[in-house]
Amino acid sequence: MNDRKSLVIFISNENYLRNWIRAGAFEQLRADYELHYVVARDYWDPAMLKDFGIAEYTVVEQPAYRKFLLRRLLTVTMFKHTRKSRAFSIKMRFVRQKWAGFYKFLALPVVYEAFLLAVRAGLPTWAQFAQIVHRINPVAVIAPSLAADSFTIDMTYTAKKLGIKSMLLINSWDNLVSKGVLPLPPDCVGVWGQQGINQATRVQNVPRERVVALGVPRFDRYFRQDEAKPEIDIHEFNGIPKIKKIILYAATSIPFDDISAIEILDRFISSDPAYSDYVILFRPHPEMMKRSGERAFADCHFSHVHLDRQVAAYYMSRFDKAVDSEKSYINNAELDYYPALLKAVVAVVCPPTTLGVEGAMNGAPCLMICYGDGRNTWLSPDQMCQYESVEEVLAMPGVVACHAESDLAACFAQIIRLSQDHDARHLLAEATQYVVYRDATPYAKRLAFLVQCLVNEQPLRLSPQD
Repeated sequence: MNDRKSLVIFISNENYLRNWIRAGAFEQLRADYELHYVVARDYWDPAMLKDFGIAEYTVVEQPAYRKFLLRRLLTVTMFKHTRKSRAFSIKMRFVRQKWAGFYKFLALPVVYEAFLLAVRAGLPTWAQFAQIVHRINPVAVIAPSLAADSFTIDMTYTAKKLGIKSMLLINSWDNLVSKGVLPLPPDCVGVWGQQGINQATRVQNVPRERVVALGVPRFDRYFRQDEAKPEIDIHEFNGIPKIKKIILYAATSIPFDDISAIEILDRFISSDPAYSDYVILFRPHPEMMKRSGERAFADCHFSHVHLDRQVAAYYMSRFDKAVDSEKSYINNAELDYYPALLKAVVAVVCPPTTLGVEGAMNGAPCLMICYGDGRNTWLSPDQMCQYESVEEVLAMPGVVACHAESDLAACFAQIIRLSQDHDARHLLAEATQYVVYRDATPYAKRLAFLVQCLVNEQPLRLSPQD
């Protein structure tokens, strides 16, 4: 007879399939508990779980009225947090003016508390999800989260009403000050590092004892000894001569004229024989949004730039009118490629994006583009560099901020010099501990111990030694 306790893993976004399931976040939990996957129906096909080894799962629908109410709660809470987060202040400028005044009124301290109290008093449990909880009787519900959707708010709310412990695993380093909010905090919030703890407590008002710096499952492979010699040879895979030093240009999903920036860097390398052994590897983001006036890489005539072949077909399909260019490629970008890539490059150039942080974790100096291109104005780099989370990265040794296109070549030369300084690379990698916690224990085991503490109502920690 199987007497193991049950856990619900709640999945609300297709990005979590790669970033959490494929990354092995729940492997130790699978050994310790009966895992039940519950998927909130949204824009993507839940059957994708089967491609990630999850044969059995339950799909829940969220009623339209709950989705409408909780999304409004999200927006109002973001307006409330503009007093503490410059990122939310910037993002809320894009809310339709006819609604902005109403949201600002609801965000006033006394009004907001009354609004939140009314939601808690009047909103019943999410019926479909509650039925699953009653049937499975889990000891806890765990959900990866951007903290930017109605589903995980509803999951947390319903679990609380039913007396079930809940845990959110924040998906990225900046989510709690730029993408999402926690109007109804869960019993535990797992964040990337100390930076995330500060965000959760200072901006989101989550009690400190509920927040734990847990790390990131998909980054485990950066620090495993068996990954010291990656199976993928980035030079060979991308047709780059072995003698060349690779500088990664990492595009972000947010619209920006990457091609113009790359043209400047390509001309710079061509202009000085001292840089003849450097090349640029252009990596489009696997979820690139439409860009105003976008030019195709294939239509340009670069001398020292290669297109990353892992995402090349996806990128080129964006210029094929017969193809749905808005479709995400994130789950096709295999995680094993990233440690090989970041160990092969000597520096990174990018607008504000996670891949810049990943490069820094591996000691690769980063040139962060902090200027707008004048055409793609929605959350352009000059706005995003004002986010507190980005400012903290810009303050790290080995990260160079470029605030004007005219300075791009000089900043590029600066990170090349930094890439040749072993001590600078080491200091940069050490500085990223603030953003991403890591230790000798695999993420899956850290998470399992944290869950054990949660269900046993013990102080939240990652190991008995904490």
